[in-house]
Amino acid sequence: MAGNRNAQSQEGGVPLEDLRSFEARVAAARDYVVPTDDLRPRVLEAASAVSNSKLQERRIGYAIIAVAIISFCWGGMWLWMSSANVNTVNESANSISRRALELHDKNAINIHQATVDAYEEWRSRSQRSLPTYTSASIDEVSQPIVTPGSMFAPSSRQSGDSTR
Repeated sequence: MAGNRNAQSQEGGVPLEDLRSFEARVAAARDYVVPTDDLRPRVLEAASAVSNSKLQERRIGYAIIAVAIISFCWGGMWLWMSSANVNTVNESANSISRRALELHDKNAINIHQATVDAYEEWRSRSQRSLPTYTSASIDEVSQPIVTPGSMFAPSSRQSGDSTR
């Protein structure tokens, strides 16, 4: 028995004899301690509140992460777009300046007129590189405008439409 008394439980180093006596006291008190009727709803409500607060914290965390990702992507895109725009503007300006100097040297014209000519050449090259769209003819687009009362009025276009 002395060996048992000194034996330690695996749960926190409490001697087994003390645990057994505690369990015996709890078992003896089961008839004296009775939970109230509202204990279960209070426990469920407290658990629900803890669960809801953790859910809200998680949602806030996700929102912060989403804002960080969006701002990171937007910043990167902003830098990329601004550098692409600067490169395009610098390339265009350099191209026009170079061509203006060539025209000035080759044709011996005023530098201002050479710059205007170089700009017009660059603009025509730029417009040719843009995609073109076919548009409908004027006859297909123009339809008579019908307003209240005008559909009963004689139209001068009716005679022109019948000859087509």
